Amino acid sequence: MQTSQEELKSINEELQSTNEELTTSKEEMQSLNEELQTVNAELQNKLSDYDQVNNEMKNLLNSTEIAILFLDKRMNIRRFTDAVTNIFKIRVTDAGRSFTHLVSDLKYPEMRTPMNNL
Repeated sequence: MQTSQEELKSINEELQSTNEELTTSKEEMQSLNEELQTVNAELQNKLSDYDQVNNEMKNLLNSTEIAILFLDKRMNIRRFTDAVTNIFKIRVTDAGRSFTHLVSDLKYPEMRTPMNNL
């Protein structure tokens, strides 16, 4: 009986130790969670700022009423101003699509030749 009691005391001490470790881990997790929430809030603010600047840039470029087409190195469409739609048959969903796939009312035959070589 005494051996069983000692074993139970030992098990109880182990359980208390495990409980303390779990409590410490819980506190650490709560601290990490708070830090992540802070970082997430900062990122949300930065995304909001980026969206605002992006919209302001888009409005500025569109207000110039100049046809501007932004392409990447592979001649894929990145963005464009509204005035481009008067020259090329282009939609918002064409972003990422190759410029060479566009249909155009533009009379400029020299432009097609280099594009076809890409």
